[in-house]
Amino acid sequence: MKAPNSFLHNTDKIAVVIPTYNESGRIRSVVEKTLELYKNVIIVDDHSKDGTVHEIKEYKLKIIQLPQNMGAGFATRTGCDWAFEHTNAEIVVTIDGDGQHAPEDVFPVIEKLIKDDLDIVFGFRSRKKTMPLIKKLGNYTLSKLSYLLFGVKLTDTLTGFHAFAKDAYPKIRWSSHRYAFVSELIFQVYRNNLKYGETAVQTIYNDKVGGMMIRDGIKSILLMFYWKLKK
Repeated sequence: MKAPNSFLHNTDKIAVVIPTYNESGRIRSVVEKTLELYKNVIIVDDHSKDGTVHEIKEYKLKIIQLPQNMGAGFATRTGCDWAFEHTNAEIVVTIDGDGQHAPEDVFPVIEKLIKDDLDIVFGFRSRKKTMPLIKKLGNYTLSKLSYLLFGVKLTDTLTGFHAFAKDAYPKIRWSSHRYAFVSELIFQVYRNNLKYGETAVQTIYNDKVGGMMIRDGIKSILLMFYWKLKK
């Protein structure tokens, strides 16, 4: 990442991508808080059926509505592609649309990317008592496997909080449509010898049932072995 420190305070050079799916009742607050800090905000709605888009149409941002449900990986990639192609962004940050991520944490993630001259930064959640047990177990398993297979050491492999540098994005860009994309990001770091780092971010767990399920975790594990053999 060859960006000057001035990027930290130049919101024209930063875009925030927020993939959403059935986030009615949560998305408005996420959008309002993000727009207070950054003006290049891209929402990718993965064919929600609960009025998610209706809640935010009044705001000045880009909304991409997918014609059918494609998955978190597809929606996130679509938003990142659009941000790098249609804005002046040199850095794209992704956060979840369910209110679990604090938009004010975008700044330290970007700061880490720039000051440490990295290609990608992962925002990691602490494994505190409020983290659901299944997420703790899944994260621990995938973190260990990521290190054993790819030599990539991360605290949180399931995070949706990422920052990408524009010049590195073509090497980071993933093909997975659904939740396996978070594991594919780690594989891309390994395959392309990318410079990576992580920084702590807040996570507010709510009562929403969603995110990576057990079947997604199993698929990710199988794909990680496949990618390793393919490489």
